[in-house]
Amino acid sequence: MPQKIQYTLQIGTDFDGGQELIWTLIKEENLHEENLFIPRPRTYRHSLANQAKQNVNSLVAPDYVRDLLSIPEGASQDDLHYMLSVKEIMQAPQNFCPAGDWFHGLGERSAQYRALFAPSKLKFMISLRNPASMLSDAWASGSYTGFEDIPPDPFDLRWAVVLRDLRQHCPDAPVVAWCAEESPLIWKRILNAAVHPQAELSVAAVAHIAKGLMIEEGGHRLEAYLGERQNLSEEKRVRAIAIFLEKFARDKVGSATLAIPGWSKLKQDRMDEQYALDLKEVAQIEGVTLIKV
Repeated sequence: MPQKIQYTLQIGTDFDGGQELIWTLIKEENLHEENLFIPRPRTYRHSLANQAKQNVNSLVAPDYVRDLLSIPEGASQDDLHYMLSVKEIMQAPQNFCPAGDWFHGLGERSAQYRALFAPSKLKFMISLRNPASMLSDAWASGSYTGFEDIPPDPFDLRWAVVLRDLRQHCPDAPVVAWCAEESPLIWKRILNAAVHPQAELSVAAVAHIAKGLMIEEGGHRLEAYLGERQNLSEEKRVRAIAIFLEKFARDKVGSATLAIPGWSKLKQDRMDEQYALDLKEVAQIEGVTLIKV
């Protein structure tokens, strides 16, 4: 029986927290025993990006991805699942917000990657974040010199437009998206969506994002609490994590000040309203699963 290989491709930027998905799952050794493979991004990311660009109008060598990822020929009759992470589709200055146009050409670039993995199944995963917060972090990074020439407007970023572009160019590849602001509460659901719904995840994996937002004592106590209550319902787990976050949150003084020139509380309130409506629209896109509280 020939191998059936499926790929999950986490896409995004340094400013959405999505790459924590890969690093969380890498530590889950029991999942690796179930034919889940998560190579470290540095071993394939640049090679994939170069190959995607080179094969815009030509066929991809059928064994290219297999050779790059060192996938063994006929190693198992079971399905193999490879989790990968790429930033090149969205992160690079020419792709992030060229001339103020958010993620221009994302669908076409995603289709180039899709071609690399054909005919195997491919699923995209992406973390969606409030555009103002994401832009602020990008601005503060100093990596985008074009911002001074044509300042990006966060109000121009509609995630629904971005994901429709992705779906239009990759209609056979489903998309799993989630709200970055809620990831500490829904991290277990995100991890399960990446692998499979019944996957056994460690307490450390489930609490990973929340722990990063708490003082050390709070993180230890949250892990202990969840470890003693492995059968908590989704609703009760979310409520418990929210309580721990409120009680043990790290000091965030000054975090509300965004690095966007001329930004104000009034603009932020408008941005929050637009973002909420945008997420509702995302949830209605065919082929897109939006994970929210």
